[in-house]
Amino acid sequence: MGSGSESVGGGDSTGAVNVIYGSATGLTATGDQFWSRGIKGDVSFTQGFGESLAAGNFGKSGRGDLAIGAPQVTLGNNEVAGEVHVLYGTARGLNAAGDQLWSLDTPGILGGSRESSYFGEVLVASP
Repeated sequence: MGSGSESVGGGDSTGAVNVIYGSATGLTATGDQFWSRGIKGDVSFTQGFGESLAAGNFGKSGRGDLAIGAPQVTLGNNEVAGEVHVLYGTARGLNAAGDQLWSLDTPGILGGSRESSYFGEVLVASP
């Protein structure tokens, strides 16, 4: 569950994500995880981390992975350029090892960051 306006690490509205896993009896707080923008990149003000989420098997490992949008991230002089963080699943849940950070400045991504591009504002996972 994303909370794009959660204040974390002294930042205002940096955002956070709570991951609550399922069990044989439904959702449970046992083993839940709390993620913030500090995975990669620095926590700073008004980032919107967690404003959008998409779960899928992005790593083709058979485990559930999570893409987390942070559409209000400033890149260089470009305010609200945006980023997407990807966490990969393991047998014990999501793990920051091998995580990825994407933006319009990532090599191979077309376009380049620009002011108010809101990259990561909408995320969709395909089955």
